[in-house]
Amino acid sequence: MLKITGNQAMAITLFVFAIIVYSRVSTYQQSKSGGAPVGAAAAGKAVKSIFDLPCSEECLPGPSASASYYTNRASCGVCGAQQFVRNEATQ
Repeated sequence: MLKITGNQAMAITLFVFAIIVYSRVSTYQQSKSGGAPVGAAAAGKAVKSIFDLPCSEECLPGPSASASYYTNRASCGVCGAQQFVRNEATQ
């Protein structure tokens, strides 16, 4: 038969208690973070991805008001990408 000393019993009890607390906390955090992402609206249409935004030469990076930091190719700037990223970051 296995003999358990007082210190071993205390260690086992603390270990089981820690496992129970950890499982409760992780379950609580999973249930709390159930939000779904919401896409930004561009021209009345719901945009779910930055890849769905229009692309044109007017939106290439440069010194214009419609310039964007984001490009699909070397000759195509993503229009409205900065606003899309800003909206997604604040939600």
